[in-house]
Amino acid sequence: MRVVVAGVVCLVGGCFAKPGFGNGQPPTPDVRLISKAFANSFDHLPHLASSPGMTGTTWEISAAGVEPNDLLLLIGNVDNGSDNVWGGLATLGFTQLVQQFYNGGDGQTFVAAWKIATASEPATYSGTFGDGIASAAATIALVGITDYDDALTSPVTDSIAAVEPGFAGTMPSTATSPGVTTRASDSLLIWATGSDWLGSEGGSNTFDAPAGFTSLVTLGDRGNNQFDWSSEQIAYRVQPAAGASGEIHGTLTGTVPGTPWDMVLVVPPDMQHAL
Repeated sequence: MRVVVAGVVCLVGGCFAKPGFGNGQPPTPDVRLISKAFANSFDHLPHLASSPGMTGTTWEISAAGVEPNDLLLLIGNVDNGSDNVWGGLATLGFTQLVQQFYNGGDGQTFVAAWKIATASEPATYSGTFGDGIASAAATIALVGITDYDDALTSPVTDSIAAVEPGFAGTMPSTATSPGVTTRASDSLLIWATGSDWLGSEGGSNTFDAPAGFTSLVTLGDRGNNQFDWSSEQIAYRVQPAAGASGEIHGTLTGTVPGTPWDMVLVVPPDMQHAL
């Protein structure tokens, strides 16, 4: 992972230290968006927008910006599907954390997987959609994290996924997680959500991240806040003390009803390099 050569910054009027430096604590994990991918419907609705390599049968996302030793998180959401619709992840070196199909009205499948980047990553990550695909309206985000604990067998120590009950959808679409319990102080919490939208083509929504979280990416399957059937949000925060996070919830306010999913992932800091 990246090496920090200086932990103290001096400005006119004084100096300050980055949190975690010089106090025996590890630096907190740093998170960034690397790339995103999308495609709106390929079935009975007009196909209007997609990023390179996204089709009715395949998915693809750019690896431009990936650096060696990055902890990569791939988080995706596709209309319809099954518990094995996101194909090719293991072949690409990703370890799956969750892949879940749920019937929020007409079916949706969300996925999260991780890998540690090497010096010879491909230009793109891609795969073929498996059983149950229909519209293939999808959103994907690739996230990079540094200053994680690379001594752990899995740098993502905890994950929890939830789906709101019901088939009729709600307006707004509120995703609620019971939260997680972190085992180390200054752990990074990644919260992701999406929705199975239950309306006509060309809907749109706004995104409200959970309290205390910073939004990293918001995306509909048309590449902006518009969607036919799918959208996605990822947000994050650092939890200073180990223990229960408490309930976490955010809102997707759409022009049509939706049934949301959400997940919370925990990434502890680099305990091997406390400074």
